[in-house]
Amino acid sequence: MNSFFWGNGNDTGGGIRWFRWKRLAVPKVAGGLGYRDLRQFNLALVAKQGRSICASRSILTYGCRQQIGDRHSTHIWTDPWILEACDPYIRTEVAENMPFVMVFDLILNRTMILTNILRIPLSLRECDDDWCWVLNRKGEYVVKEGYRCCPVCGVGLETNFHVLYCCFFARSCWLLSNLGWLARLHFRDSGTKSLVAAVWQPPPLGQYKCNIDISVQANGQLMVVPGLMDPLLGEVLCFREALSWLKSKNYFPICVETDCELIVNALNSPHTDSSYFELMINDCKALLQELQYVSFAFVRRSANQVAHTVARAASSMSDFDWVCPPLFLYDTLSFDVNNMS
Repeated sequence: MNSFFWGNGNDTGGGIRWFRWKRLAVPKVAGGLGYRDLRQFNLALVAKQGRSICASRSILTYGCRQQIGDRHSTHIWTDPWILEACDPYIRTEVAENMPFVMVFDLILNRTMILTNILRIPLSLRECDDDWCWVLNRKGEYVVKEGYRCCPVCGVGLETNFHVLYCCFFARSCWLLSNLGWLARLHFRDSGTKSLVAAVWQPPPLGQYKCNIDISVQANGQLMVVPGLMDPLLGEVLCFREALSWLKSKNYFPICVETDCELIVNALNSPHTDSSYFELMINDCKALLQELQYVSFAFVRRSANQVAHTVARAASSMSDFDWVCPPLFLYDTLSFDVNNMS
């Protein structure tokens, strides 16, 4: 019957013989061909994935954070929302009669009351609280990062910097040795590309230029936000602050120059993710939509020395309103003037 209706009209045995998938998926032990029932197989994979998630719960718990947006759906005591690698929870005793207080009730008018909370960058726009993975810039879970969680201390990725510098077990080993702790050593990522030499150039006639940079204090904190210790977040917050400042000025058209290439790439990319970095980038994109005469560009550190020098000196200064350049800038300014084309 099948050959008569679905054959090619001859007796050579050619043509396609059609069967229902339900018949093909009958197990071999039951007389079928043993093909998989795709729906049942998919359900089995989902079940396996769920089991894997349960087994790796400690890894997911370590890397997941509640990203603060409008602060209405993040619980103060039960959600992991503090940007602290070792402990993202508020450890103070739950206030009586306030068991379900949200972060919105804790942060009023961007005023914060705990040191660690100061490290959380807040968006300028209205956006929901969300979950993010804090072990990479994109805020998205990566299997190899879960795999590489430090097996000795269980805190942080097992990078060279973590093993030699951040790991508390490693610190104790250094302190017990004759060398002492490597607190004064500076490590450089071997994968960092060397910067091509460049010099500062003046803007075209009738235009302006704004060079920006951040500084890292001796305690590892950044000047741009008290308590913040993530240089990349510091760079993007510095960029956002510059744009906010330009909204109140009349320096147009103007180009904002930064020596952080990641910021420029992110501003030019349509891709979005769940990280705090991307949250701040979206703030910058919204500001740039308002500031039609503001452009931005990446420059080498050697072309951004004045901004870099001012940022480093900012921690020891109280007055930033200068009629003439301060003495500490003379050498850097002279170099830029003498080398510009």
